[in-house]
Amino acid sequence: MILITSAQPGEGKTTFCAGLARSLAKNGLRVLVIDADPYRSQLATVFGAPCLAFAPMAGHRIQVGDIVQEDAKSGVHFIPAPNENDLRLLLHSDGFATLVADAREAYDSIIIDTPPVMTSADAALIGRFADTCLLLVRWGRTSWDQVTSAVGFLRLCRVELDGLVMVGVDSGSAGYGQLASYYSAPSEGRFTRAH
Repeated sequence: MILITSAQPGEGKTTFCAGLARSLAKNGLRVLVIDADPYRSQLATVFGAPCLAFAPMAGHRIQVGDIVQEDAKSGVHFIPAPNENDLRLLLHSDGFATLVADAREAYDSIIIDTPPVMTSADAALIGRFADTCLLLVRWGRTSWDQVTSAVGFLRLCRVELDGLVMVGVDSGSAGYGQLASYYSAPSEGRFTRAH
């Protein structure tokens, strides 16, 4: 289970999640993408499907099969985001844990698209369910201070960050050496800016 987040809005998380899901599906894997960002829910739009958001009901077990939709182009399954209050209900009950447990049995890969770290604590709450956590960084947009703040917040919440994914790189204005040296991760695991 892969959690995808970013420091701020507009980094391209949803597009990245959809692309990754389609690539995995092309290799024959059963893939589910969970949209856990009710503030800017765009997954259904990216997949070209109507957004049929679901609302959890108190005392009712959510079945993955009842709320999943399918991307006609790739066969990827996805769950649109509930509204903000319903997501809170899921996260502060056993609803999300149950949903994730059911999904693990039915799918080879699960990708969770969460809100940006610096705008909501939801990514940190959801992080405890994930096996891998990746932070998206947009070339030329995300500042170093935003990256370090996001990494620090995730660590404070005991969410282990497994790596950074740089997107939107303008290869015409940056040579490979610049890309390789802009960010570095020393052996002790602390992210620092290379000089």
